[in-house]
Amino acid sequence: MYISRALEPSTVRSYKSAWNSYLQFCTHSRCSPHAPEDAQLAQYAASLLDRGFQWTTVRAYLTGVQNQWAQLGITHSSIKSMPILQRVLQGGKKTNSREVRTRLPLRQWHLMRMRPHITALTHNGTLLWAALTMGVAGMFRSGELASYKGCTALTMQSLTFTRDSCQLVITLHRDKIHTSPTQIRLMTTSTATCPVTAMKNYLRWRGLTTPSQPLFATRSGHPMTRRWLVMAIQQCLRLAGVPHSTHYTGHSMRRGGATDMAAVAPRHVLQAAGRWSSNAVDRYTSTTQADVATAQMAVGQIAQVRGSTHHTMRR
Repeated sequence: MYISRALEPSTVRSYKSAWNSYLQFCTHSRCSPHAPEDAQLAQYAASLLDRGFQWTTVRAYLTGVQNQWAQLGITHSSIKSMPILQRVLQGGKKTNSREVRTRLPLRQWHLMRMRPHITALTHNGTLLWAALTMGVAGMFRSGELASYKGCTALTMQSLTFTRDSCQLVITLHRDKIHTSPTQIRLMTTSTATCPVTAMKNYLRWRGLTTPSQPLFATRSGHPMTRRWLVMAIQQCLRLAGVPHSTHYTGHSMRRGGATDMAAVAPRHVLQAAGRWSSNAVDRYTSTTQADVATAQMAVGQIAQVRGSTHHTMRR
């Protein structure tokens, strides 16, 4: 029971798909799925590459196969110690890999530059500003905010405010790692990018609604889609003169929010705020030369203050 709970539900599903794929390969190849041999795994990896799988996906499938072997108590070598398999993977990386899509972080300072290009006195303008400020501050995944393939993530009943109106509370029916409802609380910040203020302004434009209606809906009444959100982000960044605007996607809000919080909060606070249960949090923070320079200046200033204090005490 405890072993099964050690993995996230999404990981369990991924491993199950990998094992089913390997079983099909073994059936077709007339070999045993319980024989952890280098040559056999190499053939399986090559078959996936031939079908157009990326080498990173192939490695993930192999990890799933090894996990199933461990569950069955089958002794096996590490993938890294299998020379034939490693050569297949290296060849796949060179010939079958596609360019990794760059997803830049959308940070608070980006929002400030975008603000003049978002029409504040319109329904869609207040909608976009509320989605952006909430998305960055709450480190939301785009699929948690926007409609995708006809499925609406948030409804009006997903949103509540605390009695003092200092916090808004979003209740997700489920997220990537939780199958039960999850509450996300956002504090008022008394800044230009305050998500609580932005949400209240948007709701005034939204008017009367029913609990089952989508929380984020355009002026036409249709739910805000991922495509609408991403296109609006890229257009505003382009108008603001931000380079590489096409490298900002729906996931950029989560990356940007994590990067901003990592600069001022310890890792465990960031992990809790972003709802990460693993080390995946480290992949979401981006460090620039400006961040390094700011940290170096801060260290120098602290050293100067401490040095002056020590000198005064000695006198």
